[in-house]
Amino acid sequence: MTAGVATYLGGRLLGAIPMLFLMSLVVFAIVYLIPGDPIDAMLGQDAEQSAREALRRELGLDQPLWRQYVGWLGRVAQGDLGRSIATRRAVILDVRDALANSLVLALSSSLLAFAGGVGLGLRHQ
Repeated sequence: MTAGVATYLGGRLLGAIPMLFLMSLVVFAIVYLIPGDPIDAMLGQDAEQSAREALRRELGLDQPLWRQYVGWLGRVAQGDLGRSIATRRAVILDVRDALANSLVLALSSSLLAFAGGVGLGLRHQ
């Protein structure tokens, strides 16, 4: 790899850092602005107030918004994507389980697109 290519790639990688930070802010804000209470989704609306408050403390939802964001960003940087409300499993496990099917779908669609593109390209020469 030449020095020019390495410089270019290094500059692009450094430029990606502010974009990733901005996107993390957007994702956090969208999740925060979703209507409803995650505690209701996890425990149900009929749960006792003491259980609701205990889970709110455990999840850090009793903290100021900026502290929630900093904690979330730190956990995401370490690979901890949290727990799924739907499955109550670690999100990374749900992603891992879905990854194989996603790769099969992406590969098969790419092969179909390639075969169709080559076929149509040869036909119209």
